[in-house]
Parts: sequence; C-alpha cells; structure tokens
Amino acid sequence: AGRVEFERGRQGICGLRQIKRTGGLAHVDLYFSENTKPDRKDLFTRFVEEHLRTRGVDIREHQAIKCKCGFEISESIIEENIVRGASDVICPVCRRTTMIGEGVDRIRQRNPETDAKMVALRKTIDEKLAKDIESAKKAVAGEIRMAKPGDPIRILHLSDLHFTDKTNPVTKLGLLLQDIRQQDEQYAAIETVEYLVISGDMTDKGKDAGFEKARQFVTALVGELGLSVQRCIFVPGNHDVQDRADAYEERESEHGSTIKVRHPDNFPKRFKQFSNGFFHPLLQRSYPLNYAEQGISYLFPDTGIQFLTLNSAWEIDKNGRKKAGIHPDAVAGVIARADDERKRAVERDDLKKTQPILRIGVWHHAVAGPELMQDLGFLTQLQKAGMKLCLHGDVHESRTGLFGYRQPGIEVEILGAGSFGSAAEGRPESTPRLYNMLEVTVDPKTKTHLSIRVHTREQKKENESWQGCHAWPNPKGGRVPYFDISLGE
Repeated sequence: AGRVEFERGRQGICGLRQIKRTGGLAHVDLYFSENTKPDRKDLFTRFVEEHLRTRGVDIREHQAIKCKCGFEISESIIEENIVRGASDVICPVCRRTTMIGEGVDRIRQRNPETDAKMVALRKTIDEKLAKDIESAKKAVAGEIRMAKPGDPIRILHLSDLHFTDKTNPVTKLGLLLQDIRQQDEQYAAIETVEYLVISGDMTDKGKDAGFEKARQFVTALVGELGLSVQRCIFVPGNHDVQDRADAYEERESEHGSTIKVRHPDNFPKRFKQFSNGFFHPLLQRSYPLNYAEQGISYLFPDTGIQFLTLNSAWEIDKNGRKKAGIHPDAVAGVIARADDERKRAVERDDLKKTQPILRIGVWHHAVAGPELMQDLGFLTQLQKAGMKLCLHGDVHESRTGLFGYRQPGIEVEILGAGSFGSAAEGRPESTPRLYNMLEVTVDPKTKTHLSIRVHTREQKKENESWQGCHAWPNPKGGRVPYFDISLGE
C-alpha cells in the first residue's frame, strides 16, 4: 500500500500504487496528473512494465481497453476475466475479442521512440542507483574521515532547526560549513567531526515540508563532513509533534458525563511523521512510538563515547504545549540498554572491561530557564548511571546560564543550544541563533576522556555569517568564545 511518485514537475506527475489483491494477483494502478503529457504516460507505462518483467514478474495489463469498434471495455470487466484466467476480453457490442495485453503494444505503435527513451531512462537510473549503493556502503561500513591520532573527538551539536517549506537548506549548510572550516584566533579550522547531534525541532509546527528540508540539510552535511549516518544522534522536540484528530477518544466517566482521553494506539503516533519523514530515511530504522523504547543507547567502542537519548516531548499535544518531561519507563529502559550494550561490547572484545566510557545524555527541553522541565528526578538516575554530560535544545535567549551550567545538587555538565534555523519573523533581533562544537580530549595511553572544550557559536541575524559567542571569562582578561569542562574525578 502507498503511493510512489515517479516524476514531479512541469510535465506532470506519474506514479503507481498497489491498490488490492484479487485471485492471487497484485493489481497495480498507474495514475497521472491532468497536465501529464501523453509521451510521458507512455514512457512511464513502458518503464514500469519492463522494470517488473526483468524481475520475473508476469505483467498482464488491465487498464480499460478500447475495442476497435470504439466501445471502451471497463476495468471491472477486464478484472473479472483476469481472475477467471482468461487472456482476452469480448466486446459486448461487436463481440470482437481483444487480448488484454495489447495495451502496451498500442503504446509502442503510438510512439516508436518510447523504447529508446526507456533504455536511456533505465541507464540513468541504474547509474544513480549504483552511486547511491556505493555511498550507502561507505556510510554503513564507516569509511569516513576520522580525526588524526592525538586530535580531539569533535561533536557538532545543533538544535531547533525549525525548517519550513521556505527554508533553503543549501544556504543554511553553506554558512555553517564556512564557520566550521574558517580558522580564527580561538577556533581551529575543521574538516570533519566524529559525531553530529541534533537535539530536536527539525521542523516548525509539525509540518511535513520542514522534515523534508531538514533531511536534505543533514544528508548534505553528513556528506561534506565525511560522517557516517551511524554517528548521527537525533531526538524529537515539541515542534516535531503532529496533532492528530484521532489522538483522543471519548469515554463515559463514572459520573455519566463524556470525557476525552488519550487513545492508547493513536496518541503515540504524533511522532510518526518524525520517524517516517526524517529519522527513518536517514538512519534506516524507525523511531519507536512506544514510550519505554524511546530511550535509545548508542555506544561507540572506538571513541569510548555512549549517547543516551530521550524524548522530552512525549506528552506534548495541542492541549498542553508545555508538558515537557521524560517518561520514567524510557529512563529505566535507556539505562538498562546502555549497560547491556557495554556488556556485549566487552564480550565481543570491542571494548576493554576497564576502558572508561563517556556517557552523554541528549534530549530536547532545557532543565533551566522559563521553559524547563518540571520533574528533574531523571537527572539523578542518569548521574548514578554514569552520565557526565547532557546536550539539550530549546534555547531561545542569549543567556550563558542556558549554554553551559549545572543544576544544584547534580554533578552533570549541561549544555544547551537552539534556534539554529529559526526564521526572523516574530523573533527579537537581539536574540542570536546558537550551536556548539565540542572537542573532547583523550589520553592516548589510557583512553580516558580528560576534558571538553565547548566552542559556542552565534549568528546574530538570519543569513549572516556565524561567529564566536564571546560570553566566557578569560583568566588572562576579557572574554573568549569557549569554555572548558574538566572530566576528572
């Protein structure tokens, strides 16, 4: 089930979809928009037939057929003949017999160039497919540009893309790459990073077009930085939620009144498009809709880094835009999965039993400021499980207390970012867009993570160049666009 579009543009839309099965046959419906030109229809019909035939599929066309007498034999009649095993159909007017498979022959007669066009199209698609397969193999195999020995492990932390149908991913990417690759006195030029973290709000207000633009942006960014998709970490934010009419159902209360309650199956589907439109196309795995499974662990034995991701927007809907929090089952689940992942890595000898692990938590909402989560008990659980650092988004104001901080009584370093792609509309001109570049220093002998330098970058106006956010005190005087975190005991 589902529609696959072949081509969209001035020459119209061609597509196909499986509509039903009858008598062991799969009936495929070709469809065309009103402005699709006849030669495009012919080419597409021929292409689909040849594509399926080369894969051993027996093609029996059952579009409506026009008899030579001019009478159009309906598809329902053709379908009945196919189910019965007949290879032809009898016209009810002139009683002439017409072979069901003659439709394609007529296409060739109408347009003798169709075969040549189809061969050219096949060659183009095969070349593109081969290129895509090779790219996918490299990504999965991890054939990526890694940092040189002795270099820090770099983590690019973006958040709050807020992309819309009007966003130009090429522009956003160009400005970011310019900043990453351009050296200044406090920021070394970088050609590659080891990890990309995006902590939510890929789209704006749950729009499908925003997910598509965000996916295009990430795909291009991954290619430019030599990243593997396996080293990309994504979590949803409140703008990645889609309101659904079926998210609630009516039930009768104990007092006899009708109340609306969350539908157990449909309420979690508010994140289905985040999965289908962004997460799955990039990572080739679905984002879990089950709350307990939304605590996902990603262990990388080669760098000793393990990301623990959570969904802080799981409860947010149109009736409660501020219900930020972490589901308790997800917290318990991610800790158990992280421990099991490490245990299995040791058993495979991918990781030494004594090798230190840097556990980094990732979710969307802040744990300080006006939009903070109310219940922060999960932080103590993660701290006890060995989390040393967490990355979040949803920072929409210029305040260092939201960029890098600690919560009272919690020995975990907290880093915020946000507003990376927020539009200028409705946004104070003085509020910058923010992202972080983390550089993790590692002892080459013990593989212990020693410290993290956090470079804070800002863009003061939309489509301006990025620059360092000079918000941190320098012991030598003045302020610098970075701060250091010690990971020592």
